[in-house]
Amino acid sequence: MTQYSAAVCNNGDIVSVSVVDPKSRAEDGKPSASQVWSPDVGYAALRPRLLEVDRYCGKCGARVITACEECESPIPSPDVLGGQRSPAAFCNRCGVPYPWATREQRIRRLVDLLDSEEQLDESQRLEVVEAIDILAEPEDEGESAETRVKAGDDSRESHRKRGALLLQSSGLCSRQNCA
Repeated sequence: MTQYSAAVCNNGDIVSVSVVDPKSRAEDGKPSASQVWSPDVGYAALRPRLLEVDRYCGKCGARVITACEECESPIPSPDVLGGQRSPAAFCNRCGVPYPWATREQRIRRLVDLLDSEEQLDESQRLEVVEAIDILAEPEDEGESAETRVKAGDDSRESHRKRGALLLQSSGLCSRQNCA
């Protein structure tokens, strides 16, 4: 059985789920209408036709990729028959986010990376979590640069509390030294 991978545009639109060779951008072709099917041979005797995956998405015009741009690992084909409608957000080999990964998914990855970092003490970890928390908030278009909270700014206690809760829930520190 052939192992297929996916071709996905930079905006996350699935272009193909039948890529057989990501490097050459070849996808499994369907038998053409000019080919004849016979009951005793069927299409199995015909040589499969390989097609090149489109370079740009027909839906949005974005560039189409067939492998991770960091490690060249094939993009796993989503199980569309099983109900999976979107491609994986991160490479399953190197962990780098694909271009269509959302801001929230990327922020969760930063927190996960932070959790595995052993060289930070709890106070440094809390500062980084606060910065991530501030970055995670969408910018208010009416808010001026002077009134926007900056990473490391102690003017909003809620950021400190949310950072501490994140650290407590991850088990990185106790309630006493995170408060």
